[in-house]
Amino acid sequence: MQIREIPELANEIIEMNQVLGDLGSALDNPLWTLVFLSFTSVLQLRITYSGVYDVREGKKLSQDRKKIVKEGPYFQIVQFEPGY
Repeated sequence: MQIREIPELANEIIEMNQVLGDLGSALDNPLWTLVFLSFTSVLQLRITYSGVYDVREGKKLSQDRKKIVKEGPYFQIVQFEPGY
């Protein structure tokens, strides 16, 4: 784990929210939605590196085919192809 300055982290969060907005998100802070969905208190659904996982059904809801839209030193934003 690398220790970084708060302004640097804040700039990355702003940049990530801008990219998500450019991809079509209408949310003011789309990153918080992603953080919430992957949070362990949401028991029925998980967003993982390999896709969206339905905990109750025990299977992935999305395929592994995805397009990397933006990549930084500590993050990667992907977009699933249409139909997923």
